[in-house]
Amino acid sequence: MLPLIEGSILLDDIDISRVSSSTVRAAFNVIPQTPVLFPGSIRTNLDVLGIHSDSSIISILQKFDLWSSVESRGGLDADIDTTPLGQGQTQLLCIARGLLNIGKKKILLFDEFTSSLDKEMEERVIRLVRTEYKGLTVVAIAHRLDTIIEFDKVMVFERGELVEHGAPQELLKIKGGSFVALWEEYVNGRS
Repeated sequence: MLPLIEGSILLDDIDISRVSSSTVRAAFNVIPQTPVLFPGSIRTNLDVLGIHSDSSIISILQKFDLWSSVESRGGLDADIDTTPLGQGQTQLLCIARGLLNIGKKKILLFDEFTSSLDKEMEERVIRLVRTEYKGLTVVAIAHRLDTIIEFDKVMVFERGELVEHGAPQELLKIKGGSFVALWEEYVNGRS
């Protein structure tokens, strides 16, 4: 993380520039666009610190329809290297890991987290986060606009500059607005 040039970022009314970077990082859980699995078992990939029960791990896998696939590969102790998963399954496993280990984190950062998922699974993940992780602040970097259309707030950047922000439904009402243009281009590209 880089030091701020101007302004401030507050997390629970604490200016994060005044606390250690390890304290700030402990508040975030990041689910990246490119899924990363580590050598070892499926269990250790999901439960890096070894703090979750089998039932908790299986439960999160079931929420993403991954358990039957994991079970057929030998269960939680199956070696990830000898039981390769498809790109979508790997992405789901990383999302499951992130949600399983959310703990006391305050912010969940999704960076194009649904890039390898179909529309149905993408909606399922978003619905799961909305219903089961209500107190969490979710920040999502997304190019597929239907991923974020129901979020509370959206920020639109052009050439690295913030040009609009607000509730998506409000931004869609701005004639000639940047979000409107993006939405129209997105919708027309899908049809």
